[in-house]
Amino acid sequence: MKNSLNIRPAFYDDESVIVEIINQGIVEQSNAYIEPFGWIEGANWFKDLRESTDRLVVCEQDKQIAGWACLSNYRGGRAALSSVKEITFYVHADFRRLGVASKLIEHLEGECEQLGTAHLAAILLSDNVGSRSLLEKHGYFVWGMFEGVAKFNGNTVGHLYMGKHINIHR
Repeated sequence: MKNSLNIRPAFYDDESVIVEIINQGIVEQSNAYIEPFGWIEGANWFKDLRESTDRLVVCEQDKQIAGWACLSNYRGGRAALSSVKEITFYVHADFRRLGVASKLIEHLEGECEQLGTAHLAAILLSDNVGSRSLLEKHGYFVWGMFEGVAKFNGNTVGHLYMGKHINIHR
């Protein structure tokens, strides 16, 4: 099934599916948003996402969007950190455990040399065991943790920073 996965740039027409996928993550409490986006909030979020990323891609299986990912500036405007990008990825619930996230990560890592990116940071909730395991499989390791800073219905979890040094020729 992995062979039928295709990566392409995200288009404006992909907004509804990308918002649907992020909303799945919100409902599952796998990110720091509390309430799923409505139509207007989702459109504004997607507009901001498109404007703030260096790469925004989707992974398709049989012309259906299975997931999306992006690279964005880490701590924008701070020149000393210009070689660091944040990597973000989400997979639609119907396509999980099929290699979609791995394909997205590998694709974006391949874009790093062109962008002059030497380091990738992934920021996730500390109880997101699936994403942490996947990132470790791809060579990411824990860079830091903000203990107990995210609150969901009275429960707290940490904000985990994982990273990877990308081999690029400078």
